[in-house]
Amino acid sequence: GPPGVGKTTTIAKIAAQERALGGRTLGLVAADAFRAGAIEQLRSYAAVLGAPFRIARTAGELDQAIGASRHASLVDTAGRSAADGHLSDLLAVLQRTRGVRTHLVIAADTSAATARRIFDRYGPMQPSRVVITKLDESESIAPLLGVVRERALPVSYLGTGQRVPEDLWRATPAGLAAALLREPVMEDVTCH
Repeated sequence: GPPGVGKTTTIAKIAAQERALGGRTLGLVAADAFRAGAIEQLRSYAAVLGAPFRIARTAGELDQAIGASRHASLVDTAGRSAADGHLSDLLAVLQRTRGVRTHLVIAADTSAATARRIFDRYGPMQPSRVVITKLDESESIAPLLGVVRERALPVSYLGTGQRVPEDLWRATPAGLAAALLREPVMEDVTCH
């Protein structure tokens, strides 16, 4: 997704929840060598979680990191255009790897017109799911949900703040309805 939507924090939340709820360890791969501090941020989360951590600055390094991992891994990519050569090389590695699910991360307050541009821009990455973040900063997610429905992609997670791992919820019909109605009933409909 675009820069600043919470991709790195969302990955940390998913990894922390998997560890806390099921004892499952997920590897973390930092493939965002573009944003200053991105690698260090993910490395810090990995250290706190006791999760395997790898850095992949190139497509070759990403291929090696995935191949060498004994755990399922979450890959943090830069918020760059799919037309960016470096990012497209990384995504080519992910697309030829079996079992990869690509999530497009997008902020809840994104307008319908901007959401359509984002979906078009990241379409070559073939996202199979959408993560909606920053629900706590949004007046309404109705415009965004309309575009998500148009694009026929399921919503996988809802992010409601910065706390790791507390502010991430599995997207359920009840959770999406609560978010749409701006009701604080997320605790009742989550995987926590």
